[in-house]
Amino acid sequence: IKEGRTPSAKEAIDHVVNGMTQYMLHTTHPGYFGLYNPKASFAGILGDTLTAAFNPQLAAWSHSPFALEVERMLLMAFGKRFGYTEDKIDGTFCSGGAEANHTALLAALNHHFPQFAKEGLLSIQKPLAVYCSAQVHHSITKAAGVCGLGYHSVREIPTVDLEMDVEALEQQIKKDQAAGIYPLMVVATMGTTGTGNIDPIEAIFALKEKYGFWLHADGAYGGALIVSKTYRSLLQGIENSDSITFDAHKWLSVPMGGSLFITRHPHILSQTFNIQADYM
Repeated sequence: IKEGRTPSAKEAIDHVVNGMTQYMLHTTHPGYFGLYNPKASFAGILGDTLTAAFNPQLAAWSHSPFALEVERMLLMAFGKRFGYTEDKIDGTFCSGGAEANHTALLAALNHHFPQFAKEGLLSIQKPLAVYCSAQVHHSITKAAGVCGLGYHSVREIPTVDLEMDVEALEQQIKKDQAAGIYPLMVVATMGTTGTGNIDPIEAIFALKEKYGFWLHADGAYGGALIVSKTYRSLLQGIENSDSITFDAHKWLSVPMGGSLFITRHPHILSQTFNIQADYM
């Protein structure tokens, strides 16, 4: 396209299509075997098209009640599939697993310290710790930084066969408590990014009963096992978590980004994020 001339719509579209064809990794190609982000289904592509066409505003129920009820129906369906009690399920769609994990950390903060949303970290007046395996997704560390806890608040626990060592986890919690550090949250990774390993969430839950931390299940990758009759038993115990991250845009072949944050604490999202404004 010559400089100084406004391109036609067709020229602009052709330019983008050619650029995307030549300069990106094509996860939709039959020769791509990564399969971490599979090809979006035709129904998913149509869903994205409808969303772009109607452009619903989801900030208030009155603006788009149908779309919001569809969202709620899907969150309830997955919450029940993961084993949460129906009358206690809440959640929200997120742009990706990183936002969902960030939401989990904020929920944990407001669950343990109800004044946090209004008064911030200064109201807590004690150091906090977040625990995860050495195979955890980096979004957990990023969330700790964004929330003001700092990267050093994240304790990466050693693994056994690439799964969290629960004995080492308890030892670290005891060590932190002795130093006056509060065990805020433990992240059980249900399908690690590198190898697909699943942390022993039932054994971690036994420690939750003892130490009272928020238990988050990061099932961004492996959470889709919950729809498999053959392999869903690999997620046994996920129903005891306080919250779950699940990326539908991975195994369920929907377009980026269709991540879900689901919790069994029905008031925590309102407690964490609700702000009143007359125009809403």
